Amino acid sequence: VLTISDLLAVPALGTSETLKASDLVGTEPIIAFPGESCREAAERMAVHGVGRLPVMSHDGTRKLIGIITRSDLLKARFSNFVEEQTYERHLGKKEV
Repeated sequence: VLTISDLLAVPALGTSETLKASDLVGTEPIIAFPGESCREAAERMAVHGVGRLPVMSHDGTRKLIGIITRSDLLKARFSNFVEEQTYERHLGKKEV
């Protein structure tokens, strides 16, 4: 995974025409797997200070199958919130 920090380091490395993207990658990527919960992904993002995680397959190939962002996680949380509010209205509870 090539990050903004990796790209900002390019002037310090020079502007060689032979420079490849793989030359710029600094560290192992922080990743998520399809079976993990949104909570696990959010905690990993918070711990590592990143805003998105590549989602890799679990089949040993570590093939990229998607990307999850903070925005995706917030959409999922908002969807749960709306569902909870609808459920409570049907039970006759007051809306907050």
